[in-house]
Amino acid sequence: MQFKEREESAAQIGRTLKVDYLLSGSVRSVAGHLRVSAQLIRARDESLLWTSTYDQEAIDVLAIERDVGHAIANEVSLKLSVRQPRGAQHTGTLSPDAQNSYLKGRYYSTQESTAGLNLAIALFEESIRLARGFAPSYAGLAAAYVRLGHWLALPPKQSFPQAKLVALQALDLDDALAEAYTALADVLFLHEWSWNEAESNYQRALRLNPSSAQTLRSYAGFLLATKRHGESSMLTRRAQTTDPSSIYLSAFSAAQLYCTRQYAQSIEAAKRTLATDPGCSTAHLFLGLAYVQIGCFEEALRELKEAVTSVGLKSRQAHVAYALAVCGRVEQAEYILRELQEDSKSSYVSPWLFATVYAGLGRKDQAFDCLEECYRQREHDLVFSNVWPQFDGLRSDSRWNNLMRRIRLPSTG
Repeated sequence: MQFKEREESAAQIGRTLKVDYLLSGSVRSVAGHLRVSAQLIRARDESLLWTSTYDQEAIDVLAIERDVGHAIANEVSLKLSVRQPRGAQHTGTLSPDAQNSYLKGRYYSTQESTAGLNLAIALFEESIRLARGFAPSYAGLAAAYVRLGHWLALPPKQSFPQAKLVALQALDLDDALAEAYTALADVLFLHEWSWNEAESNYQRALRLNPSSAQTLRSYAGFLLATKRHGESSMLTRRAQTTDPSSIYLSAFSAAQLYCTRQYAQSIEAAKRTLATDPGCSTAHLFLGLAYVQIGCFEEALRELKEAVTSVGLKSRQAHVAYALAVCGRVEQAEYILRELQEDSKSSYVSPWLFATVYAGLGRKDQAFDCLEECYRQREHDLVFSNVWPQFDGLRSDSRWNNLMRRIRLPSTG
């Protein structure tokens, strides 16, 4: 879609995207059928290598996708290095209800709200109920559970084991499905702290689908946590080239810059994201956190409060409390802290959030108590401990390196 309205030659587009071949096409609806025309073009000399037209009933969009993909693979004689996936033979027609549920689930899984993710989960589950052999629905469901866990919207013992279960079900149906390996890698990284196994699965996913923006972003997060910042930035740029319109990737870039202490650049990246999507909660969050680090506290509080409202997670008030603590408004910070403690009696509030507030207040013993509770519960944010600026004041304490050793992160002084 990036080049749809632009008058650029195939050679120019190929240079921009750094690719050798381009697939272009069009879709028309004709008397209840979808007619897909596709052309494969060599970018450097703009020669047409292959063209074909597909005409199928409009009720089976996913079957058309599969046919086009398989035809292109055959025409350019791709020699796949992986064995034939078990699920590759699943070419039965999905019912309109099953495919609609799946496609809607894909849409809502990209939304920056817990309501959107919960709806995506319900839609993927409906798609699975209607078509139990369709692996992408399981992979989509696994990814949605990972995001809910990542957002601290569900306890880790509810979100990540469920994500792993359905990711493995997806791979049992199709052992060459990159999205399923990515979801599995996310669980191994964020919850099980199995670093080598997680990286192996990210790499396998990229071998299967080198242009998957989802995999590139997730692997970039893994590399960020392990302080391989150059590699992480490279994968993020690659993902943005693959999917330049992704708000999720744009917001992740702001988070990445924040965690590498590039606060001015993080602020600019977050502002660019919000110029496109003013409701992006992740962009508001990291814009606010970056403002805290440079001492712009009123701006920080405004953005952090917006991050709470836009995502629909009251527990994110902890970030507001952290900012209040850092700027010296201790009584207000403690008021929010007491509210969250009361909320935690009846609903899930991550101990990691309490740790950030105590760190902002300078109460190290209480911060470490909360971090120990994070360890017991396997809270995923512990894997980013070495890059979160909120904890810079704790790193000289011997308890910090002890904790990092137990989750197998490299220790810092």
